Amino acid sequence: MSTRKPPTTPPAASSCAAALKQFAPRPPQPQRLSLAPFLHRPDLTLDVLRLDLIDPQLSGNKWYKLRPHLLQALAQGHTRIVSLGGAHSNHLHALAAAGQRFGFTTIGLVRGPLEYQGQLTPTLADASAWGMQLHALSRAEYARRYQADWLAATARSHNAYIIGEGGADACVLSAMQEFAPLLSRYDLVAVACGSGATLAALASAAAAPTEVLGVSVLKDEGSTAARVQALLQATPHCPYRIESRFHNGGFARLNRTLLKFMDRFAACCKIPLEPVYSGKLFHALLDGAGQALLAERPSGQRVLAIHTGGLQGARAMQRKISNLRATAQ
Repeated sequence: MSTRKPPTTPPAASSCAAALKQFAPRPPQPQRLSLAPFLHRPDLTLDVLRLDLIDPQLSGNKWYKLRPHLLQALAQGHTRIVSLGGAHSNHLHALAAAGQRFGFTTIGLVRGPLEYQGQLTPTLADASAWGMQLHALSRAEYARRYQADWLAATARSHNAYIIGEGGADACVLSAMQEFAPLLSRYDLVAVACGSGATLAALASAAAAPTEVLGVSVLKDEGSTAARVQALLQATPHCPYRIESRFHNGGFARLNRTLLKFMDRFAACCKIPLEPVYSGKLFHALLDGAGQALLAERPSGQRVLAIHTGGLQGARAMQRKISNLRATAQ
């Protein structure tokens, strides 16, 4: 039997692990919303889990998806983390914040140019200020983001642990396990769906008869469904489905109809929305241009909508929002 002592954790990794252990945000309790301003369904209940409130920077589902990756990176001896996303990516924004807070070195591979009209987007400006190293990728190279060999080569070239786009890797399935008792209280759990990672994590954490609904924010012709299926594979999970009618023309597309609903929702419910994720989720549930998803639910059902944060991403859309409001006068 070998008497060699196990290797000690490098000081940098120890420091990261200690800082990470101290951060344990408690999600708020679900908040009951009145359906009366939107639908005549007094037989339904709608609660909102506001993950946007857990932390100013590590907000919403991004923190829950990052945490398993950060722990896995440390377990593999990495304190350098590389990931990828667009110029307005909530994922890169949260990763940069986590890097600064917990001591990780972070590298962001950004689709397309880093600057628009000579400036970083608000998202990338924050990430850079928090110490993230930013590198632009061509559209052609970014298109390889789902190729395992490309991801592995990218990790080696940066000598780093790599997180796929939006955190959509198998380890993310553990992200929502702490919510399992809460999810069991509802017939339907609804969430905005981009990469599909949060939807897969919720389906993994919940159990039948609870159903998980992902409202797709992408005009993706089934690619999100394929990613969710690939993530879950043989993992036990509750029934889930993806609703693709409410993408509003594609990712980050905004029009007067959606903006009018968001303003009305904020006024009635005192909950801020943004047009990329949360706005589309609640629009689909409550308005949906006459096709509100909750209008179709059986009597007596309990519904939980998960507000996944990402409010910072709306900053780059303020000019468009102002112009839409001005032209609607």
